Amino acid sequence: MAKAADRVELARIEGSFKYLSRNLEEFLSVGDRTMAALADGRREDARIASLDFAKFAQAFGPDLSEIRRAVAELTERSTREVLAREELDTYLSFAFFLAACGVGLGISAVGSTRVIAGLRQLVASARAIESGGIRNRW
Repeated sequence: MAKAADRVELARIEGSFKYLSRNLEEFLSVGDRTMAALADGRREDARIASLDFAKFAQAFGPDLSEIRRAVAELTERSTREVLAREELDTYLSFAFFLAACGVGLGISAVGSTRVIAGLRQLVASARAIESGGIRNRW
């Protein structure tokens, strides 16, 4: 359910950016005019140009702070979810490692038992040949 809520929140944030981007070009234009006046040393013209920022206060002030808050909450939830998944992955990896070790030890035990049985049979046959119990047929 949290994933669906996160997607809805992201869609709401994306929709908010559409409204904010409508004002962005004009906002940047006011900034350029203000900075140009300051660069030319026209402080009074820069002050008058900066008054045009007031009409953007409603759009960029509360809306951006709400978006920042929503993004911070999404980031926090996502971080918690990633950490929980990483913890689960770590436990599962450890469990699979232990299972693989158990299977490997089981296979090696069966293999070594067969090798040792073959070696014992070879030693017994060599002793029998040495004692003369088995005659060479060649």
